[in-house]
This record gives sequence, structure tokens and C-alpha cells, in this order.
Amino acid sequence: MRQRTRAVLTSLVFLVAARVTADETRGYLGVVFALHTADLAAKAPATVQTVRVRLGDSVKAGQVLVILESNELDQDIAAARAGLWAARADSIRMAAELKQVTSVLDRREKVSGAFTQEEIESLVARKVSASANLESARAKIAERVATLRALEDRKQSLALRAPFSAQVTWCAGTRGEYVSPGQRLVRLASTKDLWVRFAVPSSDGSWLVPGRRVDVLVEGKGSPLRAEIRQVSPEIDSATGMIFAEAAVLAFGTPKDRVPVGSVVRIVPGKP
Repeated sequence: MRQRTRAVLTSLVFLVAARVTADETRGYLGVVFALHTADLAAKAPATVQTVRVRLGDSVKAGQVLVILESNELDQDIAAARAGLWAARADSIRMAAELKQVTSVLDRREKVSGAFTQEEIESLVARKVSASANLESARAKIAERVATLRALEDRKQSLALRAPFSAQVTWCAGTRGEYVSPGQRLVRLASTKDLWVRFAVPSSDGSWLVPGRRVDVLVEGKGSPLRAEIRQVSPEIDSATGMIFAEAAVLAFGTPKDRVPVGSVVRIVPGKP
């Protein structure tokens, strides 16, 4: 989000560079951004089953926003479960075979004189083989369990959840629509804590220090918002000759005072 905001701000700086001067009553150009944003996208090919939110909705952390479905994934899970059942059946059979061979070998070793050395050695070899087969079957079970869990995790990922409390700033997708991996369906922004990124000519940058209060002038709003500088770039941007800084908006009087993310504003330095 910060990279997108910087790109937008840089473009704006180029467009109005001639108008951005050291006149502090006029202010310096800035862009409002949300510190916490998230894009929710499909992780695998799927079809949209349900979209539970709309543009502008407020959501809570963990809330399911979109449910996807994948027939191919369902088939893979069914095949993995069948493979796991088969592996467990093989394990049971191998365990029974090992138990039988061990029992026969124990009985014959007690009366070893009644059997040739070759017969005893043959049983020992069968026991070793049965033991190896059992270990192999158990390893296959572990492998099949891991495969099934990975597929079930992918199934869980078909329910797109909000990673934090936020508002929906972008929403797309209709029931039955096919979506590809990485295709964005919902964008969230936490508008509870808004920041402003702004640029100041290097010749005017002496007042840019963390903790300095600034006024945020928003077009169409009578009273400015108060903000506090939190971050200041240690270098001058080579492309614009500007120093970039970020300020946290301190408070809003009422909900109607809130400023949309992406709004272009002007920053006026407050008193030191």
C-alpha cells in the first residue's frame, strides 16, 4: 500500500511541482492512505459460490467474505481419502502377516531340533521382509495423511476470510464465475487509523521532524484534521527533489469527518 501511495504521490508532485512552494499557508501536497490493507485472492483455480460482502461494508477479523468451490479439488480429496484407506488396509494386512511369521518362528525355535537350519533361516527372512513391508506401509500412511491434509487446507482456503477488522474498498466476483490463482476478489483497508504521505521541497524540509504536528487540509471540509509526523525519509528523492514524510491522523470529530483513502490533501505545518 505504501508503494502504491508513493507512486501516486510522485505522479502528483510532477503534475503540480510548479505550484508546490514554500508558502506554508498554502500547504504541501499529500495523499491519504491506510496503514493496513489486504487483497483477498483465489489461491487455486475455482468457481465463485458466494460473495457475502459489498462495497463499503465493515467486516471483522476472521469473517468469511467469499466462498469458492472447486470440483477438481473435491475429486482430489476423495481420491486422497481412498488412497489413505487403502494404505491403512495394507498396514493391517502387513501387521497380521508379521505377527503370524513371528509366532511360527518362535514356536519352531523352541523345538529347533525338529526343523532344519534352512527352514529356520527361511522364516527369519520372511519375518525381516514382513517387518520391512509393515514399515513401508506405515510410511505410506504418513505420506497419504500429509497429502490429504494439504488438500483439506486448500479446501479451507476456498473460504476467503478477513485478516483484520476493516472496510471493503473493492469487491468483485459473481456466483458461478471462474477465477484463476491470484485473481483479486476483495480489497480491504483499515480506515480506523489513517495516514498521510506528503512531499516537501528539500529547501523547506528543515521543519520535518517526527512528532511535529501538522494540519491536514481537505477540500470541501471547513476544519482541518490534525496529524503528527511519524516518519521522514533520510534522503532527497532524486526524481522530484522532494523529501517524503508520513504523518498519522490523530482523530476524527465525527464519522462524516473521515476522509476516503486516496484523497489528495494539503499539509500545513503546525506550531513547533
